[in-house]
Amino acid sequence: MPSKRRVPSCSSFRPVNLRNLGYLLSIEQASSVADAELAKIAARKANARYNPVFSPTWYATWVGVDPVAAIPALAARLAALDKPAKQTNLALRFVAAVSRRVGLGSPIAPSST
Repeated sequence: MPSKRRVPSCSSFRPVNLRNLGYLLSIEQASSVADAELAKIAARKANARYNPVFSPTWYATWVGVDPVAAIPALAARLAALDKPAKQTNLALRFVAAVSRRVGLGSPIAPSST
């Protein structure tokens, strides 16, 4: 009897590259996963040890599903970074990640009404 393979969720996923993370998040966003659950995962990942490649995408995802909590956390992370170059890198990568999320039809996309 073939064994069932368990597909990892975002909560246990360790992305190999930014493209993989983007694919996974777009699948999760389009699924029946509640925004609150996605916000919880994104908050945990965003607030983990700072990673200049992946953290901006986690913040963008978090802002997309829970901006009230995520925006102050992003501001605090920016303020905590010790070098202006690191702050600029996070800010620019965050804006790029938000732009990608909007293109995928995330909740932060402007409404058409």
